[in-house]
Amino acid sequence: MNHNPIPTELWEYLKTKYHAKDAQSIKGGTLNDVAKVTTESQSYFVKWNDALLFPGMFEAEAEGLKLITNANTGFAPQVIETGEVEDAAFLLLEYIKPGFRTYQSMEQLGERLAQLHRQTQPQFGLHINNYMGILQQFNKPSETWADFFIESRLKPLVNKAFHMRLLELEDVSKFVELYQKLPELFPAEPPALLHGDLWNGNVMVNELEQPILVDPACYFGNREADIAMTMLFGGFDRIFYEAYHANYPLENGWQERVSLWNLYPLLVHLLLFGKAYKSELVQSLRRNVA
Repeated sequence: MNHNPIPTELWEYLKTKYHAKDAQSIKGGTLNDVAKVTTESQSYFVKWNDALLFPGMFEAEAEGLKLITNANTGFAPQVIETGEVEDAAFLLLEYIKPGFRTYQSMEQLGERLAQLHRQTQPQFGLHINNYMGILQQFNKPSETWADFFIESRLKPLVNKAFHMRLLELEDVSKFVELYQKLPELFPAEPPALLHGDLWNGNVMVNELEQPILVDPACYFGNREADIAMTMLFGGFDRIFYEAYHANYPLENGWQERVSLWNLYPLLVHLLLFGKAYKSELVQSLRRNVA
């Protein structure tokens, strides 16, 4: 096992509890280390990190995966276990054997996301906080989407970006203008269960050509926020949107609100990757306060 990528203490735990025989590193994880763990009868997917770096991250991710699965069976990997071994926090999931995207898989993605978004609760937010990348995401429940979007999404990141000198005072003032206008900019809808980080890289397809959602940042919010994020970096076929609309049509004018909801992920990217994202953020901001 000289090439085993898993920390020694965690590997011993997996060998003892799950009779792990082999582990292979999986490329693509930028935040956490990930590997495929094989036993005599099945395979698992494990991700791990320093337990002190991001407290509660894997427990929150596991909760999001369970919410998705409870709403739509098979739409997310099954959670096996979360825990800590020595200095390593870990999340153990069922292993999804990758397949190929097809017309049918993207159509099913639209249908399943519509079903997910029909799951609701009385308030916006979630009973726990979670993470968006390495940034903690606050989910304090709120009675209105405008209050939640301002207080739990925009304000914390705008303030952080200003103190990091990534935004100017003029930019902050524009956000204040937006806060005042926001309640009038969208139609009222019930809170919807969102994936929360729905970019192309967080959609898998299994060997049966079925879509699987991974790496969620779940909360109950305005469903247009998930749809808007699919359009931020692209990668979603037309059939996906057609299938979604056929099952849960969006309110009129949703296309004009895409830039509004994407202010949040653009703020996240500004904080994580720097000023390369500032121009697009400021343009979207000015478009919504004009």
